[in-house]
Amino acid sequence: RVTQRNRWYWVYWSRRIAHSEERLMESSSNVHILPANSSVMREVRSFDQGDNVRLSGRLVDVSYGNQVMRTSRSRADRGGGACEVFFVESAERL
Repeated sequence: RVTQRNRWYWVYWSRRIAHSEERLMESSSNVHILPANSSVMREVRSFDQGDNVRLSGRLVDVSYGNQVMRTSRSRADRGGGACEVFFVESAERL
């Protein structure tokens, strides 16, 4: 089970899992998507849960006011600052 609140997400297992928690967490991520333009935003918003999609773009750091949100560039980090900030330049449903 996965839950999310604000910029944080949590994963819960109700039974024994086949892989280590470390391996599973390295295969998941909390991605903040920044659409490059309104066309990309419309496409991303049209996606439904379970859709296979292709997103193209780059990881970015974002400055706003006096704050900076830095993207993670590691699969092994956890906690604050471990999320990716993804500037999406194209999006499509497969």
